[in-house]
Amino acid sequence: MPQELTIERIPALPLAEFEQRYVRTSTPVILTGMMADWPARRLWSFDYFADKFGSCRVTAGKTRGGVVEMSDADGIPQVEIEFGQYVQMVREGRANCYVLSPVSEEIPALLDDVVPPSAYVNARFHATRLWVSADQTCSPLHRDWPENLYGQVFGRKRFLLVPRDQTARVYSRPFYSGVPNFSRLDAEQPDYERFPKFRDVPRAVIEVNAGEFLYIPRMWWHQVRSLEASASINFWFGNGLVALVALGSQAYAKFRGLRK
Repeated sequence: MPQELTIERIPALPLAEFEQRYVRTSTPVILTGMMADWPARRLWSFDYFADKFGSCRVTAGKTRGGVVEMSDADGIPQVEIEFGQYVQMVREGRANCYVLSPVSEEIPALLDDVVPPSAYVNARFHATRLWVSADQTCSPLHRDWPENLYGQVFGRKRFLLVPRDQTARVYSRPFYSGVPNFSRLDAEQPDYERFPKFRDVPRAVIEVNAGEFLYIPRMWWHQVRSLEASASINFWFGNGLVALVALGSQAYAKFRGLRK
């Protein structure tokens, strides 16, 4: 049986302590209390999105059977959709996509509802996205180059995390792929006959509740499932070499037309 990793759930820390205990040691952690003063915790709902931003066009990744589609040739197929139309699809149980909107480009007014974490504000590289999904929407196993603070505003999500030192055993897609940062396996229901090296890979399975942040260290693999219709906003950040590579990766994806 694979080793089950434990992730701490603790109150938010001062920036220096957070960086020393978790960022420098590449240790995931769930942080509570960071959204206590966020207007988003009071305001965000599907009604709010539809009433205030319904005519805004947002970027969404296509899903099939609730799972984000992807291919080596085309990356993640994306569509632009009016936010209000998407909300209606979720309400009617027919959502076939997953909103992954670059907030500052598409709905910058939503940033007035949040308080970005200090680690993000002070970093050389930073980027943020809005994630809105129907119940049981799943993002396959993947990794991000920068550090990631993932804020769950409403709804719940389940994260399956795999340490970055296990990369050789997660069957990542090739560099030339349209999704080079994704794995070829389903970490929730792995086929050990096809992917035997994954059998004993240590992993953590955790639920992140509304109002909580999950810190995902750079290059840690994670698969994410919405346990309820939900909205999240994440904050990628990095300094030094991490910032340079993140900027380069972002530019490369846009050049190939793989992501906005």
